Amino acid sequence: MIKHAVSRILQLCAHGLTLLLTLCITLAATWDGVRPCAPCYDCYKCGDILNQSCKAWYAWEDSWDLDWWPVIWMGSSALLIMLLPWTWHSTAQGLGACLHAVNLLWMLLLIAPLSWRKWANADSCHQAYPLVYIGGATGRLCGINMCLLLISVGRSSAWLRKFKTGYVEAVSIHRITGWWCIAHVVLHTLAFVMYYWFVGGWSYVLQRLVPVKTGARPNFGGMMNFYGGLGLIGALILAMFATPYVRRRMYGTFYSTHLISSVAFILFGSVHDFSVLLYTLPACSYVIERAHARYERSILRAQAELLSPMLLKLSVCLRSQPVLAPGTRWLYIKIPCISREWHPFSITGSANSVVMHIKAAGDWSQNLCAHAQRSTEIELLADGPYGVAERHWPLCNTICR
Repeated sequence: MIKHAVSRILQLCAHGLTLLLTLCITLAATWDGVRPCAPCYDCYKCGDILNQSCKAWYAWEDSWDLDWWPVIWMGSSALLIMLLPWTWHSTAQGLGACLHAVNLLWMLLLIAPLSWRKWANADSCHQAYPLVYIGGATGRLCGINMCLLLISVGRSSAWLRKFKTGYVEAVSIHRITGWWCIAHVVLHTLAFVMYYWFVGGWSYVLQRLVPVKTGARPNFGGMMNFYGGLGLIGALILAMFATPYVRRRMYGTFYSTHLISSVAFILFGSVHDFSVLLYTLPACSYVIERAHARYERSILRAQAELLSPMLLKLSVCLRSQPVLAPGTRWLYIKIPCISREWHPFSITGSANSVVMHIKAAGDWSQNLCAHAQRSTEIELLADGPYGVAERHWPLCNTICR
């Protein structure tokens, strides 16, 4: 009885710390994205508490040569999450709902306070200043969503194990944050274009977005915004090929275009604003994971057995396998004699030998079945296996419940 009570107390403490940490991370990201001090700096009248907080913030920020706040809050959040001894069990639907709610809350925090705050100095601020504030904030919110989508892009990582999930479930998080990233970058562009138009008409828009010659000095502002426009084009191409219609019918085209356009979006965005590069630091884990997977890759010999003219059993021995939960394991394979395409398949079997059952449902699988009729041994490249880390349940608790 006492042991059960202590276990329950520890469980409640774990949930409390998890909730507290989640709240702190959300507040840090909100302060970074919304930047509530920006309107209070020169244009709007704000409350005393916010003014005092902003004075302390600017006194601290003025000592920086670079805006290190994204690195500070992202790095400390990652460190605290990984150091805590507990893991989180979360569903993709729950995390997706939270992401939608947080992004909508951020947009509300951007727009709502501007509706009741009064101007502090109308002479020094243009009437279209709210567009500058919204444009700058949506650009930072794009970076925060980019950070989240890059965390969820790896097929195997400590993040997936920490949240007791796998790559398949993380793809939905990647998709949600990706579309929010596109939405924020479009709002960022529209806000600044509208502001430039209000200030000086279309000629000023051209001057601010294109590096046209404006005098003796180079037009650095137009050059930086021009790179931002190129990044926007990359983002729109990425979004167009990521639609379900294109993704399901031309997956190979989607995948190659997705990689190229995302790299272009990040590179041009980083030239436009260096802080974008700070938000992409989580991509390092993806690069390391892909480099390790490529290093471990080797040609394997699989045994093919036709169970019917349309169904093939493929058995292959792997050198090592992580401990993954049954029913969640899958493997990427490429068969050079068929094509250069990679295909994922669910696997069964023991730790040393895995089995895939492949149905002839398309050109690639039909060619594979035809090849198996001529030869029972097939050379392939394997990437994986991947899945959800196996959870060890105490025997007595499992039986009792």
